[in-house]
Amino acid sequence: MFLRKTVPSSGSRRRPRAGRTTRRTFGDLFRPGSLLGARAGRVLHAPVSLLLLGIAFVLAGCEEDAGPLPANLPPETYLLIQGADLDTTNYRQILRWWGSDPDGRVIGYCIHWDGGWTPPADAQRCAFDEEFVFTTATTDTFVVPTEGTFAERTFSVHSVDDDGIVDPDGRSQLFRLGNWAPELSWSQSISRPTLSLPAVTFASAATDLDGNGTVESFRIWLDGEDPETSARVVSDSLFALGVDDFDGRYGERTLYVQAVDEARTRSNIIQHTWTVEPPPDARLLLIDGISIREPGQATHDSFYRAVMDSIAPGDYFVYDVALRGNFRSQAEVAPLFELFEGVLWYGGGAAAQPQDDIAQFHNLGFAETAIPEYLDAGGNMLIIYQSAIGDSAGFTPEFARDVAGVDGLYRYISAGGHDLQVPRGMIVASSGLAPTDSLETTTANTRSEFMIPAEDAEPLFWVAPGFLDPNVFTPEQTEPALLGIATSRRPGRIGVVTFLLSAGADRRGNAKDAAVAIARDILE
Repeated sequence: MFLRKTVPSSGSRRRPRAGRTTRRTFGDLFRPGSLLGARAGRVLHAPVSLLLLGIAFVLAGCEEDAGPLPANLPPETYLLIQGADLDTTNYRQILRWWGSDPDGRVIGYCIHWDGGWTPPADAQRCAFDEEFVFTTATTDTFVVPTEGTFAERTFSVHSVDDDGIVDPDGRSQLFRLGNWAPELSWSQSISRPTLSLPAVTFASAATDLDGNGTVESFRIWLDGEDPETSARVVSDSLFALGVDDFDGRYGERTLYVQAVDEARTRSNIIQHTWTVEPPPDARLLLIDGISIREPGQATHDSFYRAVMDSIAPGDYFVYDVALRGNFRSQAEVAPLFELFEGVLWYGGGAAAQPQDDIAQFHNLGFAETAIPEYLDAGGNMLIIYQSAIGDSAGFTPEFARDVAGVDGLYRYISAGGHDLQVPRGMIVASSGLAPTDSLETTTANTRSEFMIPAEDAEPLFWVAPGFLDPNVFTPEQTEPALLGIATSRRPGRIGVVTFLLSAGADRRGNAKDAAVAIARDILE
C-alpha cells in the first residue's frame, strides 16, 4: 500500500497548517509601522476619531479563519516511451523518466523490471515494495534478461516526493525484447587431450551477433552430472580442470560446455571425451623438458632419473613433455604442481632446432605465475635449465629477481651475447660436495648464465677462482658469479641452476653426487 502524506514539511509557498487562524485585533491596527499606529500620538478630529473607533470595535469582534489544510497531493510520474503496441527492440534498453509534485518536489524514483531482473547488489530498496530499487537518476541503460531469443518484460517507475510519498499509480510499459543466442565451438588455440592427468585445460570460442563481448560466462559439467544443479560457471573461455573437479572418477570422461550471454541466453552445447588418469601415487614430480632433438637426450634423461632414484625411489612421477606435449596453457600448470610435494624440472642446452628453444621457454613462461603460488602453498622446486633466466629466456627478469633471488646476470662485454662460454676443464665448486670434490667441466664452449645473487640467496654452484675470463670478470666478482642459487623467501624453497650438470660438469664422474645432494636439500 502506498503512503499518504498527512503533515506537510515546512518551506516556502506552503499553505497554512490546518487549525491555524489569523486574528486581527484592535491592538493590531495600532502596531508600530501601521497606518494608524503612525498617528497614534496625534489628536484626531472628532468625526474621524469616532469613525475609526467604530471600525476598530467592529474588527475587534471579528476573526479570519483560513480553514483546515488540504491533504497532501502525491507526485506524478512520466515515462518517455509509452505505447500500447511497441515493436520488438533489443534487450539492452535506454529509458528516461521524470516526475512532478504540485505541492512539493520530487526527490527520486522507485524502478523495477519484471522477469528476473537483478539490480545492483548495493541498490537501496524501496519500502513499499522491496523488489523496487530507489534511484535519483532520470535515465539509465538496462540489460534486461530475456533467457532466450524473445521475451516480454515490463518496466515500472514511481516518483517519490520530499515527504516520502510515492506516486500510487506510477507508470509502466510492456517491452517486446529480442536477442541473438551465442554460438559456441572449440577453440583452435590449444589442442584437446586424448589422455591427461586430472590437471588439464580446455578452450572454447564463442560468437554472438549482438557482439562477442556480450558473452558473459560459460557453464561446464562432466558426464553423470545434472547441468541444472552441478554446472560450474567460469568467466573465461579458457579454463582448467583439477583433481577436485573429477570427484574421484577417472577413466573415460566427457566434458560439456555452454556459453551464456549477458541477457542470460544460452548457446548450443559442445562436448569432448578423453581418458583421465588418476592422480599419481607419488610424492615428487620430475618434469623432463628435454627435446627429442636435443644432443645427448638419453644422457640427460638417465642422469636425472638416477638422481630421483637416489632421493625418492619409486616415489616420483615423470612428466615427459616430449611425449605428452607442451603445457596447453598457464591455467593447467598450477593443478599439476598441486598433485606433488616437490618438483625437479630440467631442460637441455643448445637445442638442435630453434623451435625446441621456443617450446622450452614457452613451458617455463606458462609456469611463471604457478610457481610462486606453489611455493606459497609449501611446495618445493628445483629448476635446472641452461637458459632459464634472462631477457630472452624462459623466465622474465622480474620473476628472477622477485622469486628466484637473482639480482642480475653477467653478459659478454664486447659481443653483447646472452650467455658466457664455459671453458673445458673449468672447476665448479658445489655446496653439495666437500671442497676437495669440486666438479670439472667436460665439454668446451658450453654456454651458461652466471647469476648475481640477492643478499638472501644461497650459493649452490660457483666458479673456482682463476677460471673466469678476466675481460668479463674482475677478481672480486669471482665468488658472486654463481651457476646455481637457492632462496627460502616463501614457505616453499626454490633453487635455480643455469649449468648442465649431466653433460657439462661430470669430467670427474661426481656430478650426480652433487645433484643428489642439492636435490635432497631443496626437495625434502
